[in-house]
Amino acid sequence: MLIRSAIENQVQAGKKNQIYFNTLAPLKDAAVQIAESQLLADLKAGEQNAFNHFYQKYSLQLYRKLLKMVHVDVIAEELLQDLFMKIWDKRIQIDPEQSFQAYLYRIAEHIVYDYFRKLTREAKMHNFLTANATEIYEQFDKHDLEGEIREKVQEAVSRLPEQQKLVFTLCKLEGKSYEEVSA
Repeated sequence: MLIRSAIENQVQAGKKNQIYFNTLAPLKDAAVQIAESQLLADLKAGEQNAFNHFYQKYSLQLYRKLLKMVHVDVIAEELLQDLFMKIWDKRIQIDPEQSFQAYLYRIAEHIVYDYFRKLTREAKMHNFLTANATEIYEQFDKHDLEGEIREKVQEAVSRLPEQQKLVFTLCKLEGKSYEEVSA
């Protein structure tokens, strides 16, 4: 019976503490929100310490989100750096009254969309260049080969005796028959 009453006293004390903490929770959230608004104002003013605070606070969460979206850790790291560079570059546009976390996640999504658009453009360009380069190379190679053959034939013909050279030129190059040449 004594143990039971001790447990009941602890439960009652826990409920009182829970009630106390629950009434303090909104005050704590309001204080955190005021502090974050002040840090956002500092960031907007160009304070590097405020920037470092937000980087430390959100970088791991954002990295994980980016990694889920791109599935390559090196690319996720690069996109994270791009995101925070964009935050620093556009810090003047930050609204301290709006949710900064939502703002960061929205920018992260846009950065990933831009990354995939860039990949698509690069793949299309690669396919286009590969197709055209192959075609151009084949034409160049064919043209070059024909020129080489023509040179070799002319070189060989130039070494023939005069009578054979004349017959070869008339028959093979000018397209005359042997009967026409012999007449």
